[in-house]
Amino acid sequence: SNIYECGKVYAAIPEKLLQLAWAYWLYKDDNDHFSTIEMEPHFGFNDHLHSMYFPSSAYQTPVYAILQMQTMKTIDFIIDLTNNAATNYKDSDLNKHYHECCEIQIILSEEEIISQICSDRLWKTYRGTGVTPHLLESTLMALEDYLLLYVKTKSQEEAIGLCAYLLKNSNNVAITAVVLSAVIAYPDKLFDLSCVLLCTKELFYLDKSRLSKEHGVNYFRGLSPRNKIFDDERIKSNKKEFRKMSFEDIILQYQ
Repeated sequence: SNIYECGKVYAAIPEKLLQLAWAYWLYKDDNDHFSTIEMEPHFGFNDHLHSMYFPSSAYQTPVYAILQMQTMKTIDFIIDLTNNAATNYKDSDLNKHYHECCEIQIILSEEEIISQICSDRLWKTYRGTGVTPHLLESTLMALEDYLLLYVKTKSQEEAIGLCAYLLKNSNNVAITAVVLSAVIAYPDKLFDLSCVLLCTKELFYLDKSRLSKEHGVNYFRGLSPRNKIFDDERIKSNKKEFRKMSFEDIILQYQ
């Protein structure tokens, strides 16, 4: 259910709601390998979810609401969900046939180097401009909305701490893309994080690709009254001024 249909359940039993979501969303039969035109099974999600979370929006799942109640447990849930999706995608027929995935390294320090599953498809998930499960898009949109507010309102130390936690515990670039979005939105506050991310040259190419799709991100939004709540949320988010910037632009601004 979305943020509205679940009522106040997220406030009463947030941890139980996360457990139910995990049980309902994830595909269980590892022995059932089949071909499908839907994206969900390629990412380890049940295929019947395809139309349930369309159109993608931060409000399409209860994740954004639960983030307000149990922040770190929900952050861990999002990390685990996305890590599982990326692992399934890397092992899927989709990647085997089209060789979409590679591996990049995020160099947090000389002692700490994080390897992540990388593809253009994964990078664009939080923007909904690629072809990925609507459920995963909506979850990462909720994470981005929360992270942008967190970075804006918290201290520099707290903001960098949460972003670093996301990077350290993610096995894929889908979450790294969300973190970079916060860097582009708040470059001064997250300057130290920029210095970390600029060491990975692939991020510049990925974010340039993301920027190239921003002009059409609101296509078909606002056409259906039934989806007004979700479309309005996305249209407002998509109009944020920093969407017009790339990571390369931010690095040039520092100079």
